[in-house]
Amino acid sequence: MALTNAQYDALQRRYEERRLLHAEILRDRKEEVFEKIPEYARIDRQISAESMQYFNSRISGGSVSKDDLHQKIASLTQKKADLLKEAGFPSDYLEPIYDCPDCKDTGYIEDRQCHCFRQAAIDLLYYQTHLRDIFQQENFENFSLDYYSKDKIDPATKESSHENAKYILTYAHNFVNNFESDGGNIFLYGDTGMGKTYLSNCIAGALLSRGYSVIYVTAFELVDIFEKKMKDRSEADQFEFDHLFDADLLIIDDLGTEFVNSFTKSNLFEVINERLLHQKSTLISSNLSIREIKELYTERIASRIGDRYKVLRLFGDDIRAKKNM
Repeated sequence: MALTNAQYDALQRRYEERRLLHAEILRDRKEEVFEKIPEYARIDRQISAESMQYFNSRISGGSVSKDDLHQKIASLTQKKADLLKEAGFPSDYLEPIYDCPDCKDTGYIEDRQCHCFRQAAIDLLYYQTHLRDIFQQENFENFSLDYYSKDKIDPATKESSHENAKYILTYAHNFVNNFESDGGNIFLYGDTGMGKTYLSNCIAGALLSRGYSVIYVTAFELVDIFEKKMKDRSEADQFEFDHLFDADLLIIDDLGTEFVNSFTKSNLFEVINERLLHQKSTLISSNLSIREIKELYTERIASRIGDRYKVLRLFGDDIRAKKNM
């Protein structure tokens, strides 16, 4: 994932600041434990002394064996753990602190960029760091089926709004749980206030928490990316456009609310088609049905969505209106 030198340096500074902060927290915790449990501090010093004695013995040709050292350290370490527990501290209280245990907050696993670094680059390019605050509120745990009526029936399917929403919620859970093996694409449509954006946020937040990269753009923002790439042709704008094809999941929210012309149609088709070709997942939410997508955009776009996406329709009463009652 290409970045300008300035952007790359900015991300590296964030990782460095994160490591320094965690090191400071760990130092404070260690001082707290040593003050409250003097015996813990004594054993900690003894472990260091035993290790030093072993290395001195190796240098001087002494008889201290590695197995003896390991046994002593294991016994002393268990005593430390027991003391920590007895004093009411969590067992991992003095363990290293990482936001990302996979790369240990370095941004890299061996010579490969970690998933957290790729997402940090996306957040930087798309100004979507604030979305994590939204995902704290709009997630699967807070998604309520109570807003979908059991009395409102779809004449075509004979299903209630509640039954339909329950099925879609289950599908969304399965989409996340099977994302690594199955991937897939979703077209989520329905009238305004049906919970499409909320459910999209649930999926985005769940996949982010599992280490997948997610780009979330509204249809207006997507067109803005298209236009900047065409007008400015700057390196940063080109990178922003290119990343639309790289993320594990691209979410396009409110498709159909943006200004649509031939330029928009051709770029939208390129994004949808290229992501299909490279087996990258896309979630599109819209107030428009597939038929209306065909009328507003092109038959090619509508057919790609209709054939290669799971089409889900939310219906019922306006949830926003219910919340404001």
